[in-house]
Amino acid sequence: MKKIILIPVAFFILVLMFTACTKEPLPEKEKKIPVVSIAAKSTSLDSIINYVGVVRSNQLKQYSFKTGGYIDKIFVDLSQKIAPGDSIASMDTTDMEFQLAAAGNNMDSAYSQYQKALNGAGQEDISSASLNVDKAKSVYEFNKNNYNDMARLFEEDVISLSSLEQAELSLDISEKEYLQAVELFNKTLEGSSSEDIQSSYSVYLAAKNAYEGYKSLVDDSILYSDSYGTVLSILNEEGDAVASGYPVVTVSSNELVVEVGVSISDVYRLDKDTESNIEINDKIFRGTIDSISEVPDPNSLTYLVTISLDSSTEDLLIGSTAQVNFVLGKIQGVWLDISSVLNDGEDYVYLIEDGRASRRNITIKSINEDKILVEGVDPGEEIITLGLDSVLEGYKVESQER
Repeated sequence: MKKIILIPVAFFILVLMFTACTKEPLPEKEKKIPVVSIAAKSTSLDSIINYVGVVRSNQLKQYSFKTGGYIDKIFVDLSQKIAPGDSIASMDTTDMEFQLAAAGNNMDSAYSQYQKALNGAGQEDISSASLNVDKAKSVYEFNKNNYNDMARLFEEDVISLSSLEQAELSLDISEKEYLQAVELFNKTLEGSSSEDIQSSYSVYLAAKNAYEGYKSLVDDSILYSDSYGTVLSILNEEGDAVASGYPVVTVSSNELVVEVGVSISDVYRLDKDTESNIEINDKIFRGTIDSISEVPDPNSLTYLVTISLDSSTEDLLIGSTAQVNFVLGKIQGVWLDISSVLNDGEDYVYLIEDGRASRRNITIKSINEDKILVEGVDPGEEIITLGLDSVLEGYKVESQER
């Protein structure tokens, strides 16, 4: 009897165990991921393109001598600030001063001859010319008498024909010299002709130009600064021989500019009225575009844009890096925080749709500091901004106040 009672009890326990093993579990409630979101809005912000530039000197000037020679003195040092009128370098002028003195003597002599031709001969010149006539006349008359005597002797066969011819030659020469002396005497009395005056004036001008040329070389033997600037390089030492026009010292102007290489896609968006904000060593400058190159750099294929700065550049060093923001004007659209945009090879954001996270690929159109202009999101759509690390496509989310 005891066995009969135990069998139904055991069977009942087995049925309960089987039922417990085959019953389906109750579904768990889906967990909501807490996030922070904002509604996308259409706003107007500046469109900005960013580039990195370099501080350069607005002008580099190389100082050189007009003539070759030896450097006598260099008055400046590397990185020295200079002002207009400061001495830069000088050349040894020993040879040039000798040439200048000789040219001065030639000019004085030519001027005297010109004045004499212009004003006529003085009494001393007239007396000298008259004395020359008398001397030439005496020689001529002596040779004339001598020739007559030699002719008689030749007729008497006392002398040879060659002796007679020698006497005749002396007579001819003395006659010409006498006639020249008479002509010169007459010209001295009459004064110089206009042709003689013009000729002597031309000689004087040539001598004067030569003198002034040498004087200019001596004057230019010292190089002077013609602007404010900084000495960038000294290419020679004292005592070095330099050729005419060869640079001795290079100076940069104190006016600095920023140079930027801009891509071909952006260069069309710039003009000289484009505003630019520039950061150099944590200092902010406003810039004005001075020039935009029309020819790209052969290596980088970028177009050189030169920007002048609106405030003092005294503390800036050439070669400093500059962060350049070109402000292209206001653009209306959906601007989002950069931190709300993700990238896995494509730019995308997470929206909240029907209480769940929904991925949306976007296109970035412009950047303004920490804001980006996007295409692919409409105003009013809910954008997840915080909690993105815990969210995937389709996750149920709950937006909370920030």
